[in-house]
Amino acid sequence: MKKLCLVIASLLIVSCVQLKPFSVEEYQANKKMELISKLPNPPSPAEVEHASYGKLPNDYQKMIKSYLAFFLKDPYSAIYEFNHKPVKGYIQDLELNSGRPTFGWLVNFNYNAKNSYGAYTGKEYTQFFVYKDINDGNYYARPTSKSSFDYIFVETK
Repeated sequence: MKKLCLVIASLLIVSCVQLKPFSVEEYQANKKMELISKLPNPPSPAEVEHASYGKLPNDYQKMIKSYLAFFLKDPYSAIYEFNHKPVKGYIQDLELNSGRPTFGWLVNFNYNAKNSYGAYTGKEYTQFFVYKDINDGNYYARPTSKSSFDYIFVETK
């Protein structure tokens, strides 16, 4: 009988606690702070100034177009506008270089492509990070989406 009373009392207490549902924005903000807290300290200004950014590959535009072609419905319809000069910068990404800074080039550009209905979707401004991998020595291009929480980008002069 004591066990039954204890179970009933526990259920009453638990049922009184209200769990507040949280929004997607709250979840994303918490996730972002969790990821940022795992990153090592950013490099010092001296490290940024003397870092090796690598040479910007001549075919960086082709690398970016190849990456995007995988995700576009009609990659042959894509129109690219590389109107901005690439700038040196770095990212700190938990999956890339264990969160230590990776130095390279930020490329800003616009693109427009057709959707499934054959209509152009409208210009989209985007950014890619082009870098030389320290392990295999090859160059890679990755998007630096603002909704992606594993990127922290600081542009350098």
